[in-house]
Amino acid sequence: LDGKAALIPGFEERERKSQELLAAARAEAKDRDRSIAELSRQLSNLNQELARARRSEASLGDDLKRSGRLQEELSASLAHKELALAKALGVIRKLEAMLGGLVPSASRPQEPAAAEAPPPPVPEAVAHPPARAEIPSPADAAWQSTITRIFRKADDTRSS
Repeated sequence: LDGKAALIPGFEERERKSQELLAAARAEAKDRDRSIAELSRQLSNLNQELARARRSEASLGDDLKRSGRLQEELSASLAHKELALAKALGVIRKLEAMLGGLVPSASRPQEPAAAEAPPPPVPEAVAHPPARAEIPSPADAAWQSTITRIFRKADDTRSS
């Protein structure tokens, strides 16, 4: 019995060391569990941010497509309006040329930039006006038919 009693302090020492190792392992496990829980929360937050970023990306892509379509539509509309304006200015120049030939006082003085440009072609009927130009009356049939013909030509070119 004395031999076995001498072994008891060694067993007690091993038991104490085992208990210390077990306590250290439990503390380490708790730390790891806390770390895993924190990493899980971070992962959840990052997944939510990723989902928001994907939704935002999709929304921005749709907005970009919509902006592109609007830009194309507005460009086409602007080009059409520029063409209509150019045609209208051509009609105005023709009318000014006709009025300038028929009624010299009705023509406006040209601006410096317009003076450099070649004058628009003058129709034959206007190129040789009568010796004494008079302002035609709006009731004059020839005057009305000339104006009507000019506007019809402008309408035909605009519709084609």
